[in-house]
Amino acid sequence: MKAFSIVKLAQNKRNADKGGNDMDLLYIVQERALLLSVLVGITALSSLLLFAMWKSRNHLPRKLAGTIVVLNMMILLCTFTGMVFTVTFGYNA
Repeated sequence: MKAFSIVKLAQNKRNADKGGNDMDLLYIVQERALLLSVLVGITALSSLLLFAMWKSRNHLPRKLAGTIVVLNMMILLCTFTGMVFTVTFGYNA
């Protein structure tokens, strides 16, 4: 934790020396950690369900397997879009 704070102080000093307020990706991710962790959790669960369904697709009806794949792909696309939106545009905390 102490090493992290030293790195953070060095980054703040560099930004102050530049005279700019440009925010690096690490800082943005730290600011939005709660929302990003929820989105990563949803992505992980959806990926796990997709993998489990893919392994047992021979035992499931074809329509059910197709429906699960389509829904999981939509969920993954939405969560990835949410992550990109959160990092680029953010939200008011």
